[in-house]
Amino acid sequence: MNGFARERAAKAALAAALRERSADVAPGVWRILDTRSAVLPEHRQGWRIVIDHLGRGSGAKRALLDMRRLLAAPRRVRLGDPEAGMPAAQMPVRVLMTKDGGLVGFDRADSTVTHLRRTALPPEYRERRLALGEVYSAVEWHLDDDGRRLTEARVPGRPAQLWAPADRIALLRTLLVISTSRLTADAAAQPLLTEARAALEGLSGQARWEEAGRAADLVGEVPWVLAHGDLTPENVLGHGPEDWVPIDFEDARPAPFFYDALSLAVRDDAMRAALSGGELEEEWCDLLSAAGVDPAILTPVIAMDIVAVIAADHHRREHGGDFGYTLASLT
Repeated sequence: MNGFARERAAKAALAAALRERSADVAPGVWRILDTRSAVLPEHRQGWRIVIDHLGRGSGAKRALLDMRRLLAAPRRVRLGDPEAGMPAAQMPVRVLMTKDGGLVGFDRADSTVTHLRRTALPPEYRERRLALGEVYSAVEWHLDDDGRRLTEARVPGRPAQLWAPADRIALLRTLLVISTSRLTADAAAQPLLTEARAALEGLSGQARWEEAGRAADLVGEVPWVLAHGDLTPENVLGHGPEDWVPIDFEDARPAPFFYDALSLAVRDDAMRAALSGGELEEEWCDLLSAAGVDPAILTPVIAMDIVAVIAADHHRREHGGDFGYTLASLT
């Protein structure tokens, strides 16, 4: 399939998704900017967004991509009056298409994020998110009864991956302290690699995973807590380590006590270096002491490898994709 055909097919899929959820977005003539985004130009920021999507950079490749975006149909889709009970001011006037064919929409004031899913969130999502709201700062949110429309207040600020290195390290320090405070005498104990053990053994040719497996055997059972499950620097938004909110709670589930904190560090060079270089040794030792684990056995490097294995195995089982590729992207 050539480039234009791919553009046409992807835009047609986005147009179909818009029509399918027309009751949940603002009515009017939507302009499909590219294969992943669409906008209602009548709103005050619409044309600026259209212009921003075109003409970025320079050179023949950039010009070709912009030409494909402009010429590949469909470029517009007309939507009628909505039927949903969502307040008009919160209705999306700009949307992004997700990998599974759902939509993420933003309202006129850019103050509300609306997730329009193709499949319902799991039944435990609501309970787990409420529980995690007691642990982390939370925004106002509402999930419809059918589990397919989630609305949230838009979080001001930037993803943590764009913060200065010192601020990212300070965020990790905060998460280590939060993780320590969560450990109570009645926390359920399980082996470190309960679900990911088979995947780890399949990586026996890599010395680092063998070391992680040996450490898991020596440590034995450790406290497990309800974790965000995907607390990467991309899923933390805010202005800095004193003002941030996590987003994307779809993978919330029980996990080892250090999982959320170290999920931040697995793909972040500054945080990894701070942990492995001893800059956060006091916080790490406090956390392991509260969990009853010997820090000489479970070092930060081994713990990060364990997080990578668990995350990759979960991604493979729950979201599909190749395990080896996922693991490589996390380490």
